[in-house]
Amino acid sequence: MKIDAVIVLCWKGDFRLARICLASVRYFYPQIPLFLMKDETRGTFDTTEVEAALGVRTQGLAGQHGPGMGKLELLFRAELGRFLYLDADEIMIGPVLDSLAACHADFVVVPDGPNRVSPDIDRLYYDRNLLRGLDPTYRLPRFHFNTGQFVAQAGRMSRADFGELVAWGQPSRVRHREIFKLHEQGLLNYALHRLAAARRVTLEYAEFMHLARTEYFKTVPLADVAARRAQPLLFHWAGARRGFLSAMRRHDLLRFFEDHYYSLVPRGGALRLGRSTRAVPENSWRHVRGLAGQLKRVLLRTRPSAGPAPARGRDPAP
Repeated sequence: MKIDAVIVLCWKGDFRLARICLASVRYFYPQIPLFLMKDETRGTFDTTEVEAALGVRTQGLAGQHGPGMGKLELLFRAELGRFLYLDADEIMIGPVLDSLAACHADFVVVPDGPNRVSPDIDRLYYDRNLLRGLDPTYRLPRFHFNTGQFVAQAGRMSRADFGELVAWGQPSRVRHREIFKLHEQGLLNYALHRLAAARRVTLEYAEFMHLARTEYFKTVPLADVAARRAQPLLFHWAGARRGFLSAMRRHDLLRFFEDHYYSLVPRGGALRLGRSTRAVPENSWRHVRGLAGQLKRVLLRTRPSAGPAPARGRDPAP
């Protein structure tokens, strides 16, 4: 089914990556409606420039949503139609929307783990033992998914579908944070699988994103991306962001789409230079924090389980 729009969520500190993300989408799809959801929980920021350069819309999508919670708000806005949601720290390297048109479920997600079930469920999604205490009917689904990207048919879910699990407001927050991990990620996995099992929505998985550790991510030639002949994929730096663009894996791809963005902005070269100079102190601190986070993840990581996985499928009732 056709994708009606692409929506990127960002807060003030992610705005540079969000510009790059939006520019990558516009590089492949000059006409697709682009929306930027502004989470101003950590400060307001001006989006006039990116709106003019890329034709991005922000009307009605700004607010103090809370970490990740703006994604849930998007699900209730039926007027958005069928959209592809993206976190700010990813780019499009090929015509993803064309391949996603073959998917017809209400929600299309990217499965996690080598056999579609994450080897680290209790840290990345939810504490299963505690969840069974909250919901004795819980059954382990066939796959979990990273919520940094997904296709959704807006209006298929409502706030009522989350019951008392969210304290809605400005900002909203997940209740039972001892159970549900990484802000909205564990909660959205739980809610969607529960609705799919009840035949309330349809849920399908497809391999349309690579994380920053995959072989194709490391080796795809920039020339293939620039010539629009790379695979129809998203690249996601989840857990691999750094304060400096030059410290991030495949920063050549990020630079390419940033070049594309500034080529569309009047006096873009001078503007880019000024921003880079002012950002050095802040980026240095963010770089240190990123390295600390990476060390923590390495210490907590468990060995992944092995097993083959089909590239695409549906989530049946457990």
